[in-house]
Amino acid sequence: PLYHPLRVAEDAATIDGIADGRFEMGVGLGGEREGFQGFGIEAAERATRLEESIELLRQAWSAEPVKFSGAHFEIDDIDVVPKPVQSGGPPLWIGAGAPEAQRRAARFGAGLFLPEGVSPEPYIEAWEGAGNRRDDARLAVLLEDCSGEADPSRLESFAERVGALDVLAPAYRSDGSGNNSLASAGELESFAAHWRRALE
Repeated sequence: PLYHPLRVAEDAATIDGIADGRFEMGVGLGGEREGFQGFGIEAAERATRLEESIELLRQAWSAEPVKFSGAHFEIDDIDVVPKPVQSGGPPLWIGAGAPEAQRRAARFGAGLFLPEGVSPEPYIEAWEGAGNRRDDARLAVLLEDCSGEADPSRLESFAERVGALDVLAPAYRSDGSGNNSLASAGELESFAAHWRRALE
């Protein structure tokens, strides 16, 4: 919500071209409400700004010029270039935990990235309620501690709860204080080995 969606659309399309159509993009409301003040944006507008921005991203990635009239953006006949390699643009992931935010992700056909311990049921129900196949949904989870020897039973339990959804291993770890950091290659290798054993 802090960035203009047409600039984001152009940047994302450029990255998608560099990656030869392998780029996937994560978006979210933003966790620090105080940070919005510095941008002159009301934190209460986060959700509507995010929704309008996603609509604008997808218009910008289409073959037609962008024409949009909303509560936050007025755009008339602007063609954003370059276009992404992937038809329709890079797949979107939305970071969310609250039920309404999960339902928003499902409405936009986006993958859901949620914290460990939060049930994905609102997302799954909204996904299927929109007429989508359950197997096409995408779900990733941020484990609170994936350092060292991760416990594969946590992954097995999560996979059982979500059924046939494609659960992705996380690339981040959290120390519980809200300060997330990239896990080291060794930690990711260890995590991946446990995930493979859990799947077997």
